[in-house]
Amino acid sequence: MKKIYLFMRIPCFCLIAIFLLMHEVTAQNKVAVHQGVLRIKVAETTATYLQKAQMSRTSQGYLRTGNASLDQALSRSKATNMKRVFRHGGKFEAKHRKHGLHLWYEVQIDESTDVNQAVSTFGKLTEVIKSEPIYEKHIGGRERMLSEAKIMMPLNSAPDDPRFVDQWHYNNTGQTGGTPGADISLLQAWSTETGDSQVIVAVTDGGIDVDHEDLAANMWVNTDEIPDNDIDDDNNGYVDDIYGYGFGDNTGEIPADLHGTHVGGTVSAVTNNGIGVSGVAGGDGSGNGVRLMSCAAFGASGTGGFAETYIYGADNGAVISQNSWGYTSAGVFEQAVLDAIDYFIAEAGYDEMGNPVGPMQGGLVIFAAGNDGSFGEYYPGFYDPVLAVGGTDHNDDQYVSSNRGDWVDVAAPAVNVLSTFPNNQYSSISGTSMACPHVSGLAALIVSQSIGNITPDQVWARIEQTTDPLPGLEFLGSGRINAFAALQQDDGVAPEDITDLSVADVDLSSVTLQWTAPADAGNGSASSYDVRYSTSPITAANFDSATPVANQPKASLAGTLETYTVTGLNSATEYYFAIKSEDFFGNVSGISNVVSATTNDAPVASVSPSSLTADVVTGETETQTLTISNDGLGPLDFDISFGGTVFTPSMASTQPKTIKPHSKMLSTRKAYTQSGVQVLAGAQYSTGFESFNTGTLNNQDGWSTSSTQDYDVSTAMPYAGTKHVLGTSTAAGANSLAFSPNVGIGEEAYSSTSAKIKIEGTGVTWQYIPQSPTAELVVDQVEL
Repeated sequence: MKKIYLFMRIPCFCLIAIFLLMHEVTAQNKVAVHQGVLRIKVAETTATYLQKAQMSRTSQGYLRTGNASLDQALSRSKATNMKRVFRHGGKFEAKHRKHGLHLWYEVQIDESTDVNQAVSTFGKLTEVIKSEPIYEKHIGGRERMLSEAKIMMPLNSAPDDPRFVDQWHYNNTGQTGGTPGADISLLQAWSTETGDSQVIVAVTDGGIDVDHEDLAANMWVNTDEIPDNDIDDDNNGYVDDIYGYGFGDNTGEIPADLHGTHVGGTVSAVTNNGIGVSGVAGGDGSGNGVRLMSCAAFGASGTGGFAETYIYGADNGAVISQNSWGYTSAGVFEQAVLDAIDYFIAEAGYDEMGNPVGPMQGGLVIFAAGNDGSFGEYYPGFYDPVLAVGGTDHNDDQYVSSNRGDWVDVAAPAVNVLSTFPNNQYSSISGTSMACPHVSGLAALIVSQSIGNITPDQVWARIEQTTDPLPGLEFLGSGRINAFAALQQDDGVAPEDITDLSVADVDLSSVTLQWTAPADAGNGSASSYDVRYSTSPITAANFDSATPVANQPKASLAGTLETYTVTGLNSATEYYFAIKSEDFFGNVSGISNVVSATTNDAPVASVSPSSLTADVVTGETETQTLTISNDGLGPLDFDISFGGTVFTPSMASTQPKTIKPHSKMLSTRKAYTQSGVQVLAGAQYSTGFESFNTGTLNNQDGWSTSSTQDYDVSTAMPYAGTKHVLGTSTAAGANSLAFSPNVGIGEEAYSSTSAKIKIEGTGVTWQYIPQSPTAELVVDQVEL
């Protein structure tokens, strides 16, 4: 069995200006319930009795039904009203009764009555099968809303979906500083499927902005209902329900909510329409996007009707239920809601007579895991029949606030997700609320691809079994979803052979290759590559004997120019390279054309003279010659810095070059960062300070530290027994000291923030630039 889920409701206030909006709500330790109301599920005979009973009131105004024991509980609880939780279903009433929905009643009690005591009182009656409070629910718990204050207007002459390039969660090129490829592979998936308007996703949330420029075309429309006539024209139990229903306010009007609009946009903002952003299943611009049914349980003035949203969705054509909400406390649930979820799973895709009418028979319910960073059991995500979604960031690391546990089934991007906001706006929000609609959108794509020929269990399996694994993050389920992999179908045909493999660059220990991503007749694109190299010619017969590269690249969309650098090679050595590609089902292409390249020999650099000095007064100039020569066989690039001393970086200017590795040892004793360089908050470490005294690094052997960070020579963890510098900071800062050990040429020093530094050349100092953890810095400084 799975465990539970949590999510938190936040008040949503949108400032149309250039501001950062951050809303945080913390969970209460006490289980929160609604006052003045509870639910009971009565026996069938009691339900039949209540349906015919003549209700009356006592002199105090308490409700009377004519059933003695029930009336006693009503009086004791100071109850003033009873109504069915699930309203009369019109043409669907028979189906509702088959599932026992008519047995549920909501009881209004006096605000002074203790709800839990009233629940206990009703629970003791033989007429009552189940009694329960209504627990507090929320959306957006601990989610960060990053309002970009950009009101996107239609750009008729602009490329399609101008903000797609900012949606790293669909196609991560490193545009946000993250890891390229840490996304849901949506571009590749769209080569197979973009959505189908027959597929309807019911969104239980705040209301979707039904008039939004990037959503209106993909809103579900109840064509059997006449707007604004106060009549239930289609006999589905609801009046004037055109785009869904405002359950929280009990009206056909859908209030535009920040959270609900953002979630809806991720599922199905119109794709390829030259406006705003893209949705996972938003179609190809021809009007074929999946449809959004807004079930606004979080209303403009009220909150409620959660259980009814699932009945409404199933009865009116939805086969996927998207849910980015949950209870504010762990370990609690409402049986009425779970019964409604069960109804959606069983009855979606069937009409009132039980005939199959939808694109899939049966429904799939998907919930966000919540944002407490907890292993607690949070419903409804913990409920076994629903698919629970955790969160990741742009490096495929865990979203730190995501709930986790063996009840979480899959993960999806949750940090700085860009989508729609009301009033034709667009913003980024973080939270598992944002991860969940990625999965709902993917489910919609899978159903679109196999309309009438797939089951909810098969959709679930496709999603869960085709994820990209997240080593060490197994508590976030099987992995981060991969839309392209989930849409693959085995046709037994391999991708086309690569025929244009070429050498793009050669270095001392690496060779950069380029080729065009191959097409795959059945699935659009390949899924992965097998890149191999050898010092002997490679053929189809000996390909498997060649050396595979350590980190095989993922395949991009067919037709994309691929670039990959093979590293760890010996200098001055001829190598041969070849590639095969593979689709998701293991169909392997033939061998590519074979190319060869010889790595560079090492350069031998010399500088003459080793130093330059000049005595000049203001206004005088002096010209001296500095000769940098290369006596080796390999190319020599270099970097020269001119300036004052190493302790006045703001005076320095730089002409960047690259100096290739050679074999001289450096003794680095002093370092700095440039003015304006932002140092990340948190601890950083560097080893190799055995000659220093423990304690503050400031003023030891000429070192100078900034006031915003505290640097100490320490022998504590993580390098116990070895003297190292520990740099701590409570906030990011500028002009902070960078530290360095004695480092040999070509060696790599790492900090806890994973910044990669190479020390090469004849320099005496290096700079720590942590904004780009994957950046490689090469420094050679000559003091003039």
